[in-house]
Amino acid sequence: MDIYIGNISEDTTDRDLENLFAGYGRVVYVNIFREKNPSSCHGFVGMLNDVEALAAIRETDGTELKGNILSVRQAHARVADRRNLNIKWGDGESGKPSEEDIDKNRRQGRDRRK
Repeated sequence: MDIYIGNISEDTTDRDLENLFAGYGRVVYVNIFREKNPSSCHGFVGMLNDVEALAAIRETDGTELKGNILSVRQAHARVADRRNLNIKWGDGESGKPSEEDIDKNRRQGRDRRK
C-alpha cells in the first residue's frame, strides 16, 4: 500500500521515515519530495502488507517528527499520474492490473498486496 506523508520537515531523511514506518511492518520504498518552499515537503512510503500499512497510518497521523506534525493517509494515484510515470496496467485506462501484470510483478518482487 502506498502512504502519503505531508508536512515533512526539511531536515527529515528517507531513513527517518523508514525507521518510523518500519515499526509497523516491511517498508518497500521511501521517497521525499522537497519543493522550493521547505514547508511544503511531502513524501510517500510503500508498505508490503495493507493491514500493517493501515495500522501505520492510524498510529502516525498527527504525530510529531523533527518538529513537524505529520499528515498521514493512504495515497491514491490518479490515472494521469500513472501515465506520467509510464506505469501500464491492463489496458492503460482502467487503472486495474491484468492477471499478466500481477504475475509479472510477483516474479519481480514488486507485488505489494498481502
